[in-house]
Amino acid sequence: MSRGPGYELLLTSGFVDDLRRLAAEARRDPGRVFLRQQALRLIDQLAAGTADGHHALGYEPGKRDLRDCVTAYLQSDPQQSADYRLVFREIGAEGRPGRAVGTGWPERVN
Repeated sequence: MSRGPGYELLLTSGFVDDLRRLAAEARRDPGRVFLRQQALRLIDQLAAGTADGHHALGYEPGKRDLRDCVTAYLQSDPQQSADYRLVFREIGAEGRPGRAVGTGWPERVN
């Protein structure tokens, strides 16, 4: 969680597990290091309020209702288009705005 101005980040245990898994992959595969760096940078930006995601998600029958969620995109390769996304929702967190970052990340876009 972050402290100070900006947003309080509420990271689910599943999201923390995903970050740990990504860190382990980056130690074994240098190709995953850039994605890990991008993920950590995005988390810092979400907490600071300098990143707000790209667009709101919607509802599709047979899938979870994500109308209150926003997505932000990440690149696993700096020479390619974004191919992963992180989904979060804006929430109130003990007197200041918050962002809840859910599980299932990183989610491959393509």
